[in-house]
Amino acid sequence: MTSAPPILPSTTPQAEIRSTRFFAVSRERLFAAFSQADQLVHWWGPEGFTNTFEDFDLRVGGQWRFIMHGPDGKDYANINEFTEVVPPSRIVFRHLEPIHHFEMVMDFKEAEGGSQLTWRMRFPTEEEAEKLRPFIIRANEENFDRLESNLAARPGADEWVFSCSFHAPPAQVFQAWTNAAMLAQWWGPHSFTNPVCDLDARSGGEYRIGMRSPEGEDYALSGRFVEVNEPTRLIFTMDCTGHPPAWHDLVKPGRTPEETNPAGIMWATVTFHDQGQRTALAIRIRFETSAIRDSFVHMGIERGWTESLESLAALLSPKQEE
Repeated sequence: MTSAPPILPSTTPQAEIRSTRFFAVSRERLFAAFSQADQLVHWWGPEGFTNTFEDFDLRVGGQWRFIMHGPDGKDYANINEFTEVVPPSRIVFRHLEPIHHFEMVMDFKEAEGGSQLTWRMRFPTEEEAEKLRPFIIRANEENFDRLESNLAARPGADEWVFSCSFHAPPAQVFQAWTNAAMLAQWWGPHSFTNPVCDLDARSGGEYRIGMRSPEGEDYALSGRFVEVNEPTRLIFTMDCTGHPPAWHDLVKPGRTPEETNPAGIMWATVTFHDQGQRTALAIRIRFETSAIRDSFVHMGIERGWTESLESLAALLSPKQEE
């Protein structure tokens, strides 16, 4: 076993590089994405990197040895030693090799609608941190993006996911989600219209959409934007309290009069991935319970979203059919 050199991180903020992101999943699920090696191996590292794990002993004093394979064909052997493991709230390890020595503090905190992951990379000197800061900030964001993709690929029992692609750049697709005039043209099933569509597309901003069926019945939807990161990521809540009573009866048959919103508050995460001349779109919706998720599946959530995104494709380009 390699003997770890002492890590003496500076107490000044300049010697620390911090990255934080909210994920609309439970803290336990987020913690598992790191603590389970069969998940971690698929998302750890910046975009384009892959990993071969040699040892992953998640306990105080345990080592994490792996080889990171770069997109340029180079291999990078990594050795880390865990110094603190507190499920499901914290993991601390010391990076021993190669080249740079640092301490990584990973905090998993509960948050409304999900959890927040914060990485604090603490270097021995301010000079080393400042030299690496531009690269590490970018690399950590790419790492978080890969974690998000891993979570979407492994939906929990309380989640529903959907993906498709468009012949348009992410900025154009993102605009169609955050511009009220554009959103009103494609949101909802084919036979619905949106006479009300008000958006304040910024973090903390609210929105209201009034969908109208061919029979003239209104389905009001409201919520707030939790994160607006143009043009890569949106997180927003969805509140269907304003839907017709018959719709709520489908969500929960036999509901009591006091249960005006049996669907609860849903949390939607939408990511926009640049694929050259295309955008890969992924939608992940988290429900309050798996039973509510199952009700939405039985009610045809996939068909509704499919029709919405078909309309979006037609809006972006008449040639898009996917």
